[in-house]
Amino acid sequence: MTESIVEHSFAPGIGRRAVAVWRLLAIVIVTLFVAVSLLILKPALFFWPAAKRRCRVLCFRVWASRVCRLLGGRTRLHGSLPTSQCMLACNHLSYLDILVIAQHVPAVFVSKADVKQWPVINTLTRLGDTIYISRERSRDIPRANADIAAALDSGDNVVVFPEGTSSDSEWVLPIRPSLLELAVRTQPPETTAAIAYST
Repeated sequence: MTESIVEHSFAPGIGRRAVAVWRLLAIVIVTLFVAVSLLILKPALFFWPAAKRRCRVLCFRVWASRVCRLLGGRTRLHGSLPTSQCMLACNHLSYLDILVIAQHVPAVFVSKADVKQWPVINTLTRLGDTIYISRERSRDIPRANADIAAALDSGDNVVVFPEGTSSDSEWVLPIRPSLLELAVRTQPPETTAAIAYST
């Protein structure tokens, strides 16, 4: 009796590879265009903080919507978007969450400090006025809360991921309340959002 083994190869065809390469190249071009635009415009608008904020919001909204489209994603909204300044708390499933939110809510994001060490991403997050926090260092929380308060005072929305890290979509991880204490003390308009993905 002989044993037969059948192997299946699922390597994408040349056409699909070409589309993938084209999409990646387009994402790089869009990202570079937005980064260079912000690198030029932010210093030029230094003395006009409101105009600098509008420029940042517009650039990141365009970047997020184009990248999502190039990745083949579509966003479906349920409920209404915030119509006034707010602090937005949201679950965190992947790094795509930032693209999804930035398309619809102009905001400054609170991110873990590790992101400052990531090539390319660190530049984009700095240009987006991201607030970094080292959650492992309790001494860093007051400083981050002060930065959040300053962003709210300047008219920005602020997005926080209270879980502190990404999770799968089955459940929400335990909430870390340290960044939500500011909302309790200063009582900015606060709203929540939930993100889910499907294929």
